[in-house]
Amino acid sequence: TPSFATSHVPGALSLHPEGFFTYAGWFLSYDRPVLLVCEPWLLDHTIVLLHRLGVDRIDGYLAGGMIAWHTAALPAERTPTMTVQDACSSLDADASSWLLDVRRPAELTGQGEIRNAHNIPLQELEQRLDEVPSDQHIYVFCGSGVRSGVAASLLARGRGLQPTVILGGFTGWRSTACPYEPPYQE
Repeated sequence: TPSFATSHVPGALSLHPEGFFTYAGWFLSYDRPVLLVCEPWLLDHTIVLLHRLGVDRIDGYLAGGMIAWHTAALPAERTPTMTVQDACSSLDADASSWLLDVRRPAELTGQGEIRNAHNIPLQELEQRLDEVPSDQHIYVFCGSGVRSGVAASLLARGRGLQPTVILGGFTGWRSTACPYEPPYQE
C-alpha cells in the first residue's frame, strides 16, 4: 500500500486490505507469533480475520500505529515506488535491471507479458526468493500494484533487497507506449 511504501517497521510484511485474507493465508505461519501494525480502527477486524484463518498467535500490536513508532524515534524503512512512465525510462537506461512480474500464469496468457520480465507468481515467491538476483536493481509489478507491494516486502524481509514497486502495475503499463507482448489471439 502507499502508506506501507512511505514508512514501515523494518522487516514488516505488507498485507494490503484488498486480498488481506488471501495474503495472510499464504504468508503468515500458524506457529510463529504475529505482531500487528495497522490503523487503530482496523485492529479488531484484522484480528477477527486472522482468527478465522487459524492464525491465533497474535502476540501484540503497535498501539498508535506508525505515528507512535515515529514519535518514539525508532528506525523505519520505505519501499521505493515509481510510475510506469518513469520505470520505462529507467529500464531503457539501465539494461542491468531485473523486472519481476508476480502475476499468475493465467494473467500472462490473458493480459500479455512485458518483454524480458521474469515471472514468479506472488504465491510462489517466498519459496523462490533465491531466483531473484541480489546484484541487480529489481523492479516489481503485478496487475495493478497491490501484489507488487506484498512482493517487495517479501524480498526485503527474506533477502534484504530493496526493489522498486511499479505503481499501477500491468494495467498502467498497457496504457503507455512501453513495449509488451499482447495475449495470443486465435
